[in-house]
Amino acid sequence: MINICLIYDMDNIPHEIIRQTAGNSGVVNGCKFTLYNQENIDQLPGECDALIVLNTPFTTIRTRCHANLIYLVSQEAPNDRYKWHRNSFKHFSQVYTQWPLKKKNVVPSHGFLSWYIDKSYDELQTMDLNEPRKNDVAYIGNKESILIGQVKRNEFVEELNRVFANDNNLSFDLLGRTYGAPVDNKCDKLAEYKYALAIENTIVDHYW
Repeated sequence: MINICLIYDMDNIPHEIIRQTAGNSGVVNGCKFTLYNQENIDQLPGECDALIVLNTPFTTIRTRCHANLIYLVSQEAPNDRYKWHRNSFKHFSQVYTQWPLKKKNVVPSHGFLSWYIDKSYDELQTMDLNEPRKNDVAYIGNKESILIGQVKRNEFVEELNRVFANDNNLSFDLLGRTYGAPVDNKCDKLAEYKYALAIENTIVDHYW
């Protein structure tokens, strides 16, 4: 078994990641993933086979690992607000990121955004995919407008809403707390729809 330490800078993520594996085991293809965040980083072992940091390191990381097996997966969109994330890139053997940097250790890649559908791997394996879907199109999101990309996304969603309002053949539902339609379980809700839109707040290569 290959032991991989996976470090993330958000409190709620370990549960979300582990349930993406069969039986909530944390094991994938002979690799055992053990997760660490602010709550248990002091339990990081003195040695591991490989180390992966998701998003950005939140503290000094001390462990022994092969120099070529230290990875960073940069998840935030490449905009000025997160420019400081790049300060840590030099410490990793490979960095998977959307930042357009020409460095030997940089791999242009999507950021492996986390799974928030409130279903485990095992639950997804047993879902009935043939169950009829009674609604047409849904968008689950929010109206945040901190970043320019969020503002543009809101404008795009408003335009979509106007277009669908004039279409008698398709229904379009805006879902989420800020739209007055909170969703307890995204997976169960989207199962009612034939189509769903996922709209990010940035348009750059390798970010989707």
